[in-house]
Amino acid sequence: MSESVVAALVGAIVGGVIAYFSALFMYRRSALSQAAAKFRSQFVDEILLLEKGSLDVPRVLTDEAYTKHLKAKIEFEPYLGAGERKSFSEAWNRYFEYRGFFIGQNVAPGSVDIRKNEIPKALGVIQDLLFHAQHK
Repeated sequence: MSESVVAALVGAIVGGVIAYFSALFMYRRSALSQAAAKFRSQFVDEILLLEKGSLDVPRVLTDEAYTKHLKAKIEFEPYLGAGERKSFSEAWNRYFEYRGFFIGQNVAPGSVDIRKNEIPKALGVIQDLLFHAQHK
């Protein structure tokens, strides 16, 4: 075989490998982006209610909301790398512990004083969690 034929074959093989890995990377990135968007969307209602400020945190971060968020977490986690999964898990634990703080609390429903202090904290905990589902 002549050198030009060998060079063409090597070029075709290298080009094919590069195209394959590029397509694989784009597919994984697209899947992560879709999973992240779905995860973020599960928090929209609670963020809007907290930002509106008319309800206190325990009335927004209900068991129903937590179940919805937990389902979204379980669906989203497999798309994260090992290092990102560890950081995401830590953020999730902060959210879980923060939400659990209100269970059994004897706070007057609708207390504006509590609401004023707790809503920014709740939004911060949620935003820390959603940081892992940002566009990259």
